[in-house]
Amino acid sequence: MNTVIVVNYNSSRFVSLILECVARLSECTGEIIITDNGSHPSDVARLMRMCSLYDNTLVLPRKQTMTPSLAHGGALDAMLPYVRTPYVTVMDADACFLQYGWDKIMIGELKGDCHAVGTPHAFSAPYRYIDFPLMYATMYKTDTLRELNCKFVPIEGKETVGYDTGWEIRHKFREARLTAKVFSPRSTRDWKGGAFNRVVCTEYWHNDALIASHFGRGSTVGAAKYFKVLSVPVVAPALRRFVGLRERQLWIQTARELIASQCGASRCAM
Repeated sequence: MNTVIVVNYNSSRFVSLILECVARLSECTGEIIITDNGSHPSDVARLMRMCSLYDNTLVLPRKQTMTPSLAHGGALDAMLPYVRTPYVTVMDADACFLQYGWDKIMIGELKGDCHAVGTPHAFSAPYRYIDFPLMYATMYKTDTLRELNCKFVPIEGKETVGYDTGWEIRHKFREARLTAKVFSPRSTRDWKGGAFNRVVCTEYWHNDALIASHFGRGSTVGAAKYFKVLSVPVVAPALRRFVGLRERQLWIQTARELIASQCGASRCAM
């Protein structure tokens, strides 16, 4: 019924969580396609070891020298022809689903004019819309993406002014008078009532239930986003990376605990 597509770039520790949540929390039969965008050999080796544990996973190697957004969008476009299911879910490597039956829930939302459902930006800002889901963890009708000839690749040089990865999907949906549904985002910078209150990330809620989370820091673990006031050229980067690695570990640990609790409630097994 559903194919999950993910781009890996030195982020196999995050991707392992996607493999786990899809295997343990999905209700419908599904597949996973991962494109490796030229990761370090040690990360590729770890990725291949993890994927060998699952019989529904395809890994596509891809060499590229593009900027991060162009590389990400291009990899997503390259995976779409391999999708054989009526639904496709695009995920950032550092996102995960946390509710049992997430796929069945999302498929249930795709009816009538609604052809996409998932995760929007956490807050509105110039060139950041909150009325249409972004590709952190979003499901689309596969045929719709193909019929509208939707591309994920951004416009080079205009990524920061509204033409970043997947920008034209919202544009083409609106032209075709199609709609999309978004989950309710809660940034833990302000929201401290959820399970991830000790980590800077975004929680996504659907009908008052936590359905997904996005760490949002990728393979750099957000080194550039910590301690910006520090100006010591050597100490500051090392300290930022240390804090980022600690938060990554805590985010993954919290997500795994939530997945296990959902499995306990639904009696699912790995």
